[in-house]
Amino acid sequence: MTIREFTFHSKSVICVLWIGLAPLIHAQVVGKAPFFDSLKKRAESGDADAQFSLFFAYARREDGSKVVNKSAVVEWLQKAASQNHAEAMAWLGMAYRSGDGMAKDINRANALFSQATAKGSSLGLYNLAAAHVNGLGFPKDIPKGVDLLRKAAEQGAVYAMVDLGAMYDNGDEVPQNYVTAFYYNSLAAQRGQDIAQFNVALAYAKGRGVTKNLKLAKRWYRKSALQGNTVAQNNLADLYMLEGDSWEAAKWCYRAAENGESMAQFNLGLSWLRDLPVDRIEGLKWALLADDQGNEGAKGLIRTANPTNEELTEARRLANEFKK
Repeated sequence: MTIREFTFHSKSVICVLWIGLAPLIHAQVVGKAPFFDSLKKRAESGDADAQFSLFFAYARREDGSKVVNKSAVVEWLQKAASQNHAEAMAWLGMAYRSGDGMAKDINRANALFSQATAKGSSLGLYNLAAAHVNGLGFPKDIPKGVDLLRKAAEQGAVYAMVDLGAMYDNGDEVPQNYVTAFYYNSLAAQRGQDIAQFNVALAYAKGRGVTKNLKLAKRWYRKSALQGNTVAQNNLADLYMLEGDSWEAAKWCYRAAENGESMAQFNLGLSWLRDLPVDRIEGLKWALLADDQGNEGAKGLIRTANPTNEELTEARRLANEFKK
């Protein structure tokens, strides 16, 4: 089971969406100074919900700073947690576990997770489960950890659903069970989690734990792809190609390749070298990009193309430009 570490960077706090937080989450007014000032006044007056929201505001640099003000982030998170704010305690536990902004302390982290769980935090429960599964501050106890994960999923912790789906899908620490995997992935997918949406699509595409249905596979791949999941984008391109819709296939293949998906880059290289109106330089560029990421077939594709030194030099120049 993968531990999702917490760090004080703007992107890390976006996972607020998966833990189901409600109080004062202010995406609709991000960056608006009057709101930030009002929020800070309420936090300074002792409002725990405002203190917790101010923690997110500073972590997302809504104070206008060019870099995250870690001292402010820690200060307001600790103030909210000191008032027994359940989600603040869970987030503070994650901070202690990662050691970002404060000294790393696994035991303190687990104590905070336990306190948060007692107050009904699904995030606290999820992290407590992770600690037992991974043996962090506790003796490794898979059955207990999985039981806690199930309870966290029942409480709406989306990443508990995702982790259970992955564990049952891969037979990781639990007996492999595609039906159970599909159940948990579906729960998370319906809540908008892109990895789970991809896994649901894959299950429909392969008939794994559910009746094979390429129409539903395409629907879920698309949902995941629209959220930026590059493997979903590539797989969606494959399905469109199977249907004979080369326009949509090319569109999604290019989107995946441009977002760094090595298999899509390989496929573009192959197409430009063999299928599309041949453009050897363009094909070699994509093959080199795929090879740079360790794609297993890219080296063979380049070798088969038998490029001249001039072609290879120009393709490398274009590949390097693409990376900038």
